[in-house]
Amino acid sequence: MRDGTTTGPPDAPAYRPSVVMAAASGALVLVAVLGSFAASPLFAVYAQRWDLDPAQVSLAFAGYPVGVIVVVTLLGGLSDLIGRRVTMLLGVALVLLACLVTAAATTLPVLVAGRFVQGMATGMVSATTAAALLDFHPRGTRAGSLTHAVCTTLGMGFGPLIAGLLADHTAYPLVLPYVVIGAVALVPLVLLLRAPADRRTAGRVRLVRTVRVPRAILLPFSIATCSLMTLNSCMALFGTFGARILTEGAGISTAGGTGGLLTLLVTMTLLAQLAANRVPAARSVGLGVLVIAAGAGTTTAALHLASGAVTIAGTVLVGTGGGLVLLGATRLIGYWAPTHRRAEVFAAWMVAAFATLGGTSLLGGLALGGVALTTVMAVATGGITTLAAYTLVAVAVQARRDRRSAR
Repeated sequence: MRDGTTTGPPDAPAYRPSVVMAAASGALVLVAVLGSFAASPLFAVYAQRWDLDPAQVSLAFAGYPVGVIVVVTLLGGLSDLIGRRVTMLLGVALVLLACLVTAAATTLPVLVAGRFVQGMATGMVSATTAAALLDFHPRGTRAGSLTHAVCTTLGMGFGPLIAGLLADHTAYPLVLPYVVIGAVALVPLVLLLRAPADRRTAGRVRLVRTVRVPRAILLPFSIATCSLMTLNSCMALFGTFGARILTEGAGISTAGGTGGLLTLLVTMTLLAQLAANRVPAARSVGLGVLVIAAGAGTTTAALHLASGAVTIAGTVLVGTGGGLVLLGATRLIGYWAPTHRRAEVFAAWMVAAFATLGGTSLLGGLALGGVALTTVMAVATGGITTLAAYTLVAVAVQARRDRRSAR
């Protein structure tokens, strides 16, 4: 299957490579994801201090993907129109606003609002930085896609770890994590202020418009999307109910422990990306969805057995499969998306991914009001397995199309 692993996309970008823009893009997506995932180990603290039930915790989590979906649906192609640098500066402003609102939250509605703004920030930043790294990375699109995947993964890992440690060892567990992240956000801001201006669409443009996917790339787009949905189904459950998974599976009930579990998951994601750097994207995606499905099943078994070792094994499998999927899917989108619509196609990809994240969290929280966590994980595993099966079939169909077109 043609996937751009060894060659660049058919229409090479008309951008001059820039180390500063590449560094700013990587730093910004890292900070945005850092802030988004910092809340994961704090949900147990919110629940305890504010007397929240699982459905209310799910609502707080779901504010984030809803914010992402709103922004990427209406403004996902913004940087294709006004330029990457200006759009990323807007993203920095949203990151700082999100830190301010969440740090000041003392009630559930304010926390949900803060999570919504965090989602808006991540939505604007993720699609734009993904396109910018493909456009500006001095070593080309392959290195750009790897950089974006790695920076995203580092944010997913260090966010819960930093927040969990601060929650366990400081007097302001629901404030200080966001203050630290807001301070770190000044790094990409400084880099962007030093970066050169990039091109924008000439003439008047309509800034708000619904993102669309070109018909010609619908099949490879669906492969990248469904594979990421398998990962985000697991990430929603670990991100929202990680404390319960750790308590019921391993008997550990601290915020630091929850942060450590999520960091283990993301560490495996990072290691898998580095190990699979030269693996063809379609093969990486196909193997990744199988490993994620196995990890979800293993985690379900861990809850049933109340086994810490099996809990760790399930986490390792989900993280490893996630790394393969995240890298492979990013490269597929980067290869197939037309250069002048890269941010728009990345945004459309994120709509389905974050709808899965929010939907899984909300449904899981509602279900936990009447059924056990083991049952919720078992049902989720069935859905993940179905998505994995579609992904594998679609990869085979696309490979057959490629062979025919090569004759």
